[in-house]
Amino acid sequence: MPDKVAVDNLSLDVMRGESVCLLGPNGSGKTTLIKMIAGLVTPTRGVIRIGAMAQASSHSPVRGPGSRGAPARLGIVSGDSRSLYWRLTCAQNLQYFGTLRSGRWWRALSRRIDDLLQALGLAGVLHLPAGDLSRGLQQRLALAVGLISDPEVLILDEPTSGLDVLAVTGLKELLRRLLADGRTLFIATHDMGFSEAISDKVAIMQEGRLIAFDTVLGLSRLLKTQSYEILVDGNLEGPEVQRLMSTPLVTIDTLPGGVRIAADVEDIRSLYHILDILRQSRASILSLAKKEPNLERVYKEIVGGAGIGSIPGSLCRRDKAGDRDAGAISALSAG
Repeated sequence: MPDKVAVDNLSLDVMRGESVCLLGPNGSGKTTLIKMIAGLVTPTRGVIRIGAMAQASSHSPVRGPGSRGAPARLGIVSGDSRSLYWRLTCAQNLQYFGTLRSGRWWRALSRRIDDLLQALGLAGVLHLPAGDLSRGLQQRLALAVGLISDPEVLILDEPTSGLDVLAVTGLKELLRRLLADGRTLFIATHDMGFSEAISDKVAIMQEGRLIAFDTVLGLSRLLKTQSYEILVDGNLEGPEVQRLMSTPLVTIDTLPGGVRIAADVEDIRSLYHILDILRQSRASILSLAKKEPNLERVYKEIVGGAGIGSIPGSLCRRDKAGDRDAGAISALSAG
């Protein structure tokens, strides 16, 4: 059986203080890339840098400059059960991982633990076993473990997995506070709404390759269609409705006292065609609005429609070294 290339000739820079969400179908190479950045998997070739520290062939986690025991530059938060010991209490989990990762003396580590418990709302449950916490509190504890070494870069793998809406909202607020504090976030997720709310840029992988890397606004320029929403007073009846429903990429929803028409059109003439149909039916148009594309729509078109070969190279660019502060993460032709 031929070897599978999990990450194929991938290059990107994540700048200090940025939040980048990594998207892609299952099997696209996201987890392998995260393991390479974390030092758990060695790339076949290429270099991965965390700040000024480079990793090319060592399985050891990348650590910051200075003497042995200097704080690790990298923190990792996993969305599954592997990141915590269920029978240990919150305090014991933090003491254990803090001893392993932070290199702090006990008194300094205790202060760090107290600060994290207060900041993440865990002070009231510090003596409870991790396995007895709600899913949202478990994720907060996993975040505290990831932050115990006071890292500059935080990697989160599926952080919203299993969380309810309120827990996701709380997580977004916590991550925004970390960004305001100057941290760099690199997040692998399938949650499009979460990605759109928290990311400065989006990286999309497919079949091991980076096929797009830009802001959501930048990626939206790839779309072949524009979305419009038309609100109509009253009902649409007769052949006009059938004509609208037969128009490609048009959906009609009945609302109290009216109708909403959503249309994705490739050019303005298609929109005029819809408006002509409504005019002929003597419909009373209440409003016409252009809808900005969301990340889910952009992602579907890039991954499901555009294909790897048709993505413009400018949307896979790496930032130039002098554009902002030094890069927090640089993966140079890793694979």
